[in-house]
Amino acid sequence: MSGRDLERELERYFAAERAAVRAQAPPFSRVWGEARRAAAGRKTWRVAAALGALAAAAAGLAILVTGTRPPIEEEVVQRARRLSEWEAPTDEIWNLGNLASLPGVPDLNLSTLTFEQTAPEPSASDGDA
Repeated sequence: MSGRDLERELERYFAAERAAVRAQAPPFSRVWGEARRAAAGRKTWRVAAALGALAAAAAGLAILVTGTRPPIEEEVVQRARRLSEWEAPTDEIWNLGNLASLPGVPDLNLSTLTFEQTAPEPSASDGDA
């Protein structure tokens, strides 16, 4: 079979496939009508959702305007006051003023131990077994 024959056969196969697809496809008017009906249904949902959101907002505003709030217990208020008055131990640093006037690095006066002082003494059982 030559190249031309193969090309003609391929064209026939594609033509047959296009004809089969056209035979199974619905008419355009039916597809267009279904699309318009679906779009109208979506519009109805949008309007319903917008009205629902508006109603929820109105209900929320009504609750806020009426001022219905749960009572606050005095113990909770006192605890909040105590917590808000707490100061960190380092808050006094902010009251020092100009930190550049310090003579040097502050000494924390911590005692340190060297490794030799804290290392345990080797026992006889740690040696050769």
